[in-house]
Amino acid sequence: MFALYLKQLRTEKGLTQRGLCTVLNLADKDFASIDSVTVSRWERGSTEPHITKAIKVLRVLTQDLRPFLSMIPTREQDDVISKLSYEKFESAVAGIRSASYVHTEAFHNDLIVEKTIDLQQDKNALQNIKNFIQTSKSGYPGLINLDFENLYRNKKLLLKLYINPNRNEFVGHNLAMLFNAQELAIELTTPHKTLPFYKAKGYSNKDPLAICSLSRFAANQQAFDRIHSDFVNYVASHSNIHFYYHYLHNEILLDYMVEIGAEKVGFDTPDKHGKIKIGKETFRNCLLKINTENILSRPEIIRLLKKKPKAEP
Repeated sequence: MFALYLKQLRTEKGLTQRGLCTVLNLADKDFASIDSVTVSRWERGSTEPHITKAIKVLRVLTQDLRPFLSMIPTREQDDVISKLSYEKFESAVAGIRSASYVHTEAFHNDLIVEKTIDLQQDKNALQNIKNFIQTSKSGYPGLINLDFENLYRNKKLLLKLYINPNRNEFVGHNLAMLFNAQELAIELTTPHKTLPFYKAKGYSNKDPLAICSLSRFAANQQAFDRIHSDFVNYVASHSNIHFYYHYLHNEILLDYMVEIGAEKVGFDTPDKHGKIKIGKETFRNCLLKINTENILSRPEIIRLLKKKPKAEP
């Protein structure tokens, strides 16, 4: 898989194996030892780099990693994604939270579609997201004070809204922002510093970027699957997004992220009821940073990438 795709991309770029070595040597200090012998072995399939290194190599040559990732075989099994989904929608606690004295129908196979935001016709949509962030107390600090409309108009706010067209209601959202990766790393030098929203960028493929997921919600299983699948597809198809920052309050996801290489780069004030433990203190929320190749190489993430949403009308 890697061998064929690497050769295909090299050929499309008009590079010899030696030429590819030069490109890789200049692209990343970790590639300084790559020579034409290494490339030849890779293309013949006699050796193959670890998937995280393969991703880093391929993103030097292409913006879209999905063709490569979709070829990697995976098998269905319980993982952190299914565990999170169970805790949120199927556990006893989830049942109690969603219980009602009024009869409601269960919708298990509803179509979930992404809603296109028209700033002229959907003036309430952005305010509704702010209302959700405020009432849920789940968004990143200072997020609701931003001018969502202006940021969205200037493509500095990545906002996906999802609706159930059969019931004409919102069922989820994902809100993120992009930053220059190096600039953001310099800004977040201590755990108590916050994101420099004024440095948010529109997407450009010229420099390494960092994407920060700052607020998300799914009302049901279908929305959960669609939101996460779309987000993974976005990151995989914009390969110069090298870092992922995730603002969370869930200890299950925290343990998983740390296990695959995330570092804790920010947290709020100590809270004795918080679920996030750092040292001897607990916090309600935490900001994590991880290299995107560590995420995209995971079998459970590749399965999300391969998930096809039901056809939209």
